[in-house]
Amino acid sequence: MRLDQLKLLLLLERYGTLSAVAKELNTTQSTISYNLKELERELDTALFIREGNHLKFSPKGRQLIPHIENIEQAKKNILNIAKKTLADNVLSGNMLIGYDSHSCGKFLVEALIQLKKDFSGITASMDRAEYNTLIEKITYKEFNAGVIQTNSLNEVEILNLILSHSLNHQILFSEDIFFVAGEQHPLCKKEHCTLAELMQYQFVTSKKFSENLYTKFLQKNGNNKPILFIPDYQSQHKLLEQCSYITFMPYTAYHETVINYKYKLKIINIDDFVCKSNYWLLSSNNQSSAEQEMLSALYHSMQTLLSEKK
Repeated sequence: MRLDQLKLLLLLERYGTLSAVAKELNTTQSTISYNLKELERELDTALFIREGNHLKFSPKGRQLIPHIENIEQAKKNILNIAKKTLADNVLSGNMLIGYDSHSCGKFLVEALIQLKKDFSGITASMDRAEYNTLIEKITYKEFNAGVIQTNSLNEVEILNLILSHSLNHQILFSEDIFFVAGEQHPLCKKEHCTLAELMQYQFVTSKKFSENLYTKFLQKNGNNKPILFIPDYQSQHKLLEQCSYITFMPYTAYHETVINYKYKLKIINIDDFVCKSNYWLLSSNNQSSAEQEMLSALYHSMQTLLSEKK
C-alpha cells in the first residue's frame, strides 16, 4: 500500500471523476483505475460501486477518507518539522576556502551561494592561490579548506605534496582534457593524429601558473617552441581561430566556450594520449567538530551542484 495510491481516494473525493483526477495528475484514467484496483485487491475490500465508467464510493471506501486525510496532515507536519530544523540549524562559523584555477572558482562560488541558503550562520569567502601555496596555507590553518584541479601532467607531483602534508583529500569530480584548436586547423581536418604530429605546433595558455607545467610536458615530447601566455580568454580564442596555435582545455570549458560564446573551435583527436582533470577538496586533519561539520556541508553542497550539472 502506497501513500500515492491512498491519495487517489482524496483526489477522487475532491474532483468527483477519474478524468478530472487524471488531468490533475497529468496521467491517464487507466493508470488511476489500475492503482485503485490494486488498492482494493490489497485491502480485500470493494472501495467503489462501479456503474459503467463511473465510480461511487462504497460505505467502506468512504470510511477511509478521514483516515487518509490524517495521514496527509501527518506528512505535512513531518515536512514542516524538517524545514524548521533546517531554518533553526545552529551550524555557524567563518570559512576561508582557497582555489587554484578558474574552473574551481566558478563552481565553488555557486556551491557557496547554495551553502549560504542552507546555513545562514556560515560566512564563507574565497582566495585564489597556486596549489603549492594553497597546500601550505591549509596545513597551517590559514585556509579552512581548498579546492584544486590536477591533471595527468601534474597529479602525481601534487598528490605527493598533499600526502607529505598529511591533508585530507577527497575527489569531487573528474573530466577529460582535450587539445583544442580553431576548426580550420590542419589537425582538426584529420580523423585522428598522433602526439608527435601535435608537437609541431605552438601552444597558447591563459593560465600563467600552468606555463611551466605545459612547458615541461611539451619539451619532454620534443616541442621546444615557447608557450605563448595570453591572460584573457577572448584574445586566446582569437589566436586559436587563426589556426597557428593549440591549447589544453577541460571538457566543461570547451563546451561553455563553443556553446555560449560561439567560438569556432574543435577538439583534436589524439590516438596515443589520454589526459584527465580531477578536482579535489582538501582540508587539514586537526579540525574542530564545528569545522568538520561546515566542511561536510560544503562537500555536500558541491556534490549536489555538480550532480545537477551532469
